[in-house]
Amino acid sequence: MYVSMKGDNNDRQMHLASGYIGGYYSLNIGGRWFIGTKMLFGCNYSSEHKLSDIKIGGRCALSAGTGVNLRYITYNNMGVKFFTDYNMMDSLLESGGQLNHQMTIGGSVDICF
Repeated sequence: MYVSMKGDNNDRQMHLASGYIGGYYSLNIGGRWFIGTKMLFGCNYSSEHKLSDIKIGGRCALSAGTGVNLRYITYNNMGVKFFTDYNMMDSLLESGGQLNHQMTIGGSVDICF
């Protein structure tokens, strides 16, 4: 991710590393259909940058996430999944104090074991 402010595009890259721990659960709801859920807790750490008087990154931002999915197993070990995830994360700004909210909706084709 590149850092810029008010149209000033700098060549400074902002690096982000994340680590999460939690649980996943999947339940067969009939035949080839499965419903799943997850609950994760973790930390996002980004490199430190300073823009004018605003400091970004350089600290661990705690995060929690949850999600649900619906999977259909089509053939031997092949599945189609539709999912939605919701995440909350502390602000990466030094003076943040606010939560960032993120919602993801998507689908995938999976090899299932």
